[in-house]
Amino acid sequence: MELYKNTANALVKYLLAHGYPEDRIVFEWGNSNYAIDIVILANDYITPISIFEIKGRKTYQSYHMGIDQLRKAVSYLDVNVQCTLVFGKDEEPFFTAYDVTSFVYGASPIQPFDDTLIDFSSYY
Repeated sequence: MELYKNTANALVKYLLAHGYPEDRIVFEWGNSNYAIDIVILANDYITPISIFEIKGRKTYQSYHMGIDQLRKAVSYLDVNVQCTLVFGKDEEPFFTAYDVTSFVYGASPIQPFDDTLIDFSSYY
Protein backbone atom coordinates (compact mmCIF):
# COMPACT_ATOMS: atom_id res chain seq x y z
CA MET A 1 0.00 0.00 0.00
CA GLU A 2 2.87 2.36 0.77
CA LEU A 3 4.33 1.90 -2.72
CA TYR A 4 0.93 2.69 -4.25
CA LYS A 5 0.61 5.92 -2.23
CA ASN A 6 4.19 6.96 -2.98
CA THR A 7 3.74 6.28 -6.70
CA ALA A 8 0.44 8.17 -6.85
CA ASN A 9 1.94 11.12 -4.99
CA ALA A 10 5.01 11.16 -7.26
CA LEU A 11 2.78 11.17 -10.35
CA VAL A 12 0.63 14.02 -9.05
CA LYS A 13 3.70 16.03 -8.04
CA TYR A 14 5.10 15.54 -11.54
CA LEU A 15 1.83 16.54 -13.21
CA LEU A 16 1.55 19.67 -11.09
CA ALA A 17 5.15 20.62 -11.93
CA HIS A 18 4.22 20.34 -15.62
CA GLY A 19 1.25 22.69 -15.45
CA TYR A 20 -1.65 20.38 -14.75
CA PRO A 21 -4.26 22.23 -12.66
CA GLU A 22 -4.49 20.80 -9.17
CA ASP A 23 -8.26 21.14 -9.12
CA ARG A 24 -8.60 18.86 -12.16
CA ILE A 25 -6.59 15.97 -10.72
CA VAL A 26 -8.95 13.62 -8.92
CA PHE A 27 -8.23 10.50 -6.87
CA GLU A 28 -10.66 7.56 -6.93
CA TRP A 29 -12.95 9.01 -9.59
CA GLY A 30 -16.05 7.05 -10.52
CA ASN A 31 -19.04 5.80 -8.60
CA SER A 32 -19.89 3.39 -5.80
CA ASN A 33 -19.36 0.41 -8.10
CA TYR A 34 -16.11 1.32 -9.84
CA ALA A 35 -13.40 3.91 -9.31
CA ILE A 36 -10.30 4.83 -11.27
CA ASP A 37 -7.13 5.60 -9.29
CA ILE A 38 -6.38 9.04 -10.77
CA VAL A 39 -8.30 11.04 -13.38
CA ILE A 40 -7.50 14.29 -15.15
CA LEU A 41 -10.71 16.24 -15.78
CA ALA A 42 -11.46 18.63 -18.63
CA ASN A 43 -12.25 22.29 -18.08
CA ASP A 44 -15.86 21.40 -17.26
CA TYR A 45 -14.67 19.52 -14.12
CA ILE A 46 -16.87 16.58 -15.15
CA THR A 47 -15.44 14.96 -18.27
CA PRO A 48 -12.34 12.78 -17.84
CA ILE A 49 -9.61 13.34 -20.42
CA SER A 50 -7.05 10.89 -19.05
CA ILE A 51 -7.15 8.03 -16.55
CA PHE A 52 -4.36 6.38 -14.58
CA GLU A 53 -4.17 2.96 -12.97
CA ILE A 54 -1.47 2.87 -10.28
CA LYS A 55 0.39 -0.38 -9.75
CA GLY A 56 3.23 -1.41 -7.47
CA ARG A 57 6.26 -2.99 -9.06
CA LYS A 58 6.36 -3.49 -12.80
CA THR A 59 5.86 -7.15 -13.68
CA TYR A 60 4.34 -8.91 -16.65
CA GLN A 61 1.39 -9.94 -14.48
CA SER A 62 0.76 -6.47 -13.03
CA TYR A 63 0.98 -4.96 -16.54
CA HIS A 64 -1.72 -7.28 -17.87
CA MET A 65 -3.83 -6.94 -14.72
CA GLY A 66 -3.69 -3.15 -15.03
CA ILE A 67 -4.85 -3.25 -18.65
CA ASP A 68 -7.72 -5.54 -17.66
CA GLN A 69 -8.73 -3.17 -14.86
CA LEU A 70 -8.66 -0.20 -17.22
CA ARG A 71 -10.77 -2.12 -19.76
CA LYS A 72 -13.38 -2.82 -17.11
CA ALA A 73 -13.31 0.78 -15.92
CA VAL A 74 -13.80 2.40 -19.33
CA SER A 75 -16.53 -0.08 -20.17
CA TYR A 76 -18.39 0.30 -16.89
CA LEU A 77 -18.01 4.07 -16.71
CA ASP A 78 -18.58 4.49 -20.47
CA VAL A 79 -15.60 6.76 -21.14
CA ASN A 80 -13.22 7.02 -24.11
CA VAL A 81 -9.97 8.57 -22.89
CA GLN A 82 -6.21 8.14 -22.77
CA CYS A 83 -5.39 5.21 -20.47
CA THR A 84 -2.11 5.07 -18.58
CA LEU A 85 -0.54 2.42 -16.36
CA VAL A 86 1.81 3.79 -13.72
CA PHE A 87 4.40 1.71 -11.85
CA GLY A 88 6.58 2.75 -8.95
CA LYS A 89 10.36 2.83 -9.27
CA ASP A 90 13.27 3.79 -7.07
CA GLU A 91 14.71 6.61 -9.21
CA GLU A 92 13.23 10.00 -10.04
CA PRO A 93 10.57 10.73 -11.00
CA PHE A 94 9.73 7.62 -8.90
CA PHE A 95 7.30 6.22 -11.45
CA THR A 96 7.20 4.88 -14.99
CA ALA A 97 4.11 5.48 -17.11
CA TYR A 98 2.85 3.56 -20.13
CA ASP A 99 0.19 4.69 -22.58
CA VAL A 100 -1.92 1.54 -22.92
CA THR A 101 -4.90 3.19 -24.62
CA SER A 102 -4.66 1.07 -27.77
CA PHE A 103 -4.55 -2.11 -25.68
CA VAL A 104 -7.47 -1.05 -23.47
CA TYR A 105 -9.73 -0.32 -26.42
CA GLY A 106 -8.56 -3.41 -28.30
CA ALA A 107 -6.97 -1.63 -31.24
CA SER A 108 -3.67 -3.44 -30.67
CA PRO A 109 -2.75 -6.80 -29.18
CA ILE A 110 -1.11 -6.44 -25.78
CA GLN A 111 2.64 -6.20 -26.18
CA PRO A 112 5.38 -6.44 -23.55
CA PHE A 113 6.02 -3.07 -21.98
CA ASP A 114 8.94 -0.83 -22.80
CA ASP A 115 10.56 1.90 -20.73
CA THR A 116 9.26 4.91 -22.63
CA LEU A 117 7.97 7.56 -20.28
CA ILE A 118 4.84 9.32 -21.48
CA ASP A 119 5.30 13.01 -22.19
CA PHE A 120 3.21 14.90 -19.62
CA SER A 121 4.75 18.22 -20.57
CA SER A 122 1.47 20.08 -20.81
CA TYR A 123 -2.11 19.80 -19.62
CA TYR A 124 -3.46 21.12 -22.94
